[in-house]
Amino acid sequence: MKNCVVLGVGLIGQQFIRMLDGHPDFDLEAIVASSESEGKSLQSKWALPSFDVPENFRSMKLINYNSLDLDSIDIVFSALPASKAVQIEKDLSEKGIKIFSNASAYRYHKDIPILIPEINSHHLKVVKNQEDYLENNGFIITNSNCTVSGLSIFINEIQKISTIKNIFISSYQAISGAGFKGLKEIPRDRVVPYISHEEEKIEIEAKKILGHLNESKSEIISNESFNLLANCARVPVIDGHLEALTVEFKEYSKLETIKTSINSLENPVKGLPTAPDNHLVIIEGIDRPNTSLDLYIPKNHRSSGMGVAIGRLRITDNYLRCYLLVHNTIRGGAGGSILNAELALKEGLL
Repeated sequence: MKNCVVLGVGLIGQQFIRMLDGHPDFDLEAIVASSESEGKSLQSKWALPSFDVPENFRSMKLINYNSLDLDSIDIVFSALPASKAVQIEKDLSEKGIKIFSNASAYRYHKDIPILIPEINSHHLKVVKNQEDYLENNGFIITNSNCTVSGLSIFINEIQKISTIKNIFISSYQAISGAGFKGLKEIPRDRVVPYISHEEEKIEIEAKKILGHLNESKSEIISNESFNLLANCARVPVIDGHLEALTVEFKEYSKLETIKTSINSLENPVKGLPTAPDNHLVIIEGIDRPNTSLDLYIPKNHRSSGMGVAIGRLRITDNYLRCYLLVHNTIRGGAGGSILNAELALKEGLL
């Protein structure tokens, strides 16, 4: 067992805590919160939609960052806002701690992977060239923006079938994507056609995730072989990001070829505790996928919410149109980071 700590008790922090309950490899030792919450029980702060506070952690007392005993910690799961993560994550990495971060603070550094184990596990190789790893075995690994996680999994598969020229995405993003503040403050009776910096994140991160390593395996080079243009809106749904995609191929591809390819997929990291057997699943039906029925794939498993649903696939000339659904706080949040840590453990980095 590896001893771990969760930084933050916001929405993603609480999703981390829920998903670490009973984990076969990681033992939650401490939960770090603000000084105002120090000494309070986890139960007193619990507000995660759809899930009760884990019984094993209900009475656990929250601690301040300055009270953290680094000698007893192997890894840290960070749910900090980027403004705080930029200093704290670096400090911990310099002290030899392994960081698995949901924050965006270090996603754009060329020697720090935005990891999605199913599609770019080879990006782990850059970790051994991070300065902190070379000095004391500390490192930072990030997961992607929540919308990008499902999008990148889909692009990775269809680019094997036909060369992609352009990708156009319109996302309809749940209010939980804005954290507890979003749940409290975003009106439930409107759609807002703007999310700060979201479109830029999608366009940059997907290309890095789908990129390749340089010759020395010290940097990740973004994939610039296709154009990606995004529009993002906030919608009055609690969980789940729905994405309308139009993909322009350079050559015509048969719809049945695409469906057969997706249906035959098997997760390359199948067997890791948080990995679904099928990471990309076609859902048939004119009104699918939707957030009421298709958000938790697979059902009743530790990996529930890690599967990405795709539906309404249509081909017109060289254009593929479809809808994609991803759970923003599980696959696109805490679950993604936990799966990253499971892969790092398997590859001997922990």
